[in-house]
Amino acid sequence: MKHLKLTLFSLIALFVSATMLVSCSEDNETTTNETTNKNVDSFLKSFYSKDYTLGLSAKVNPNSQISALARTASLEEVELTEVFVDNETKARGYIITDKNTGEFLYFIDVDRDSFTLTSLDVKNSDQKTFNNIDDIYDYFSTDEFDFIEIALNETNSTSTADRRFWGWQSHPGPCDHSTGQSTLMETYYVVGIGVKTRKVVGLDGGDVIQPCAGGALLDD
Repeated sequence: MKHLKLTLFSLIALFVSATMLVSCSEDNETTTNETTNKNVDSFLKSFYSKDYTLGLSAKVNPNSQISALARTASLEEVELTEVFVDNETKARGYIITDKNTGEFLYFIDVDRDSFTLTSLDVKNSDQKTFNNIDDIYDYFSTDEFDFIEIALNETNSTSTADRRFWGWQSHPGPCDHSTGQSTLMETYYVVGIGVKTRKVVGLDGGDVIQPCAGGALLDD
């Protein structure tokens, strides 16, 4: 009988401990989500100074879409959410959060009137503005940078081995086969879309030249 009482007591103690653990976990998750929501809300109100509503969300796995050599962060999965400003019928902004922690990671604003894209890497406080985005080939092929569509479409036209999920990625420029050399370039990616390409500047302030993969083409 004494052994039975001890067994029952152990089971009850185990159940109470498990319940408390789940409760604490849920409380922590709720607190994290509330903090994230407040941060996002505060940022959007400051950025737009207008009323906004959140729209559709899409889950993205950067590690499955982007080459392992080109990853910018070890994210298992992120969530991208549309932001509608005022009475606009097309999403103007996009919020990206870590699906597991709820952390606010990135923000994108697409101004389709001035053809300007603003990107923000929240962790690094790195905000960039890209003009004339209508000159980018992928602008019209992605319904004027509909990033929900981009996030869901893993076979979009930027699917190359060296693209990043977010940030700068260096790559060779066109090869001059007469010399077997090319200029080193770099492209800035936003959710896998290249929004700006420029030459890499060397320590001496000049172009960085490197051998082409195939070398020079020799005349017979």
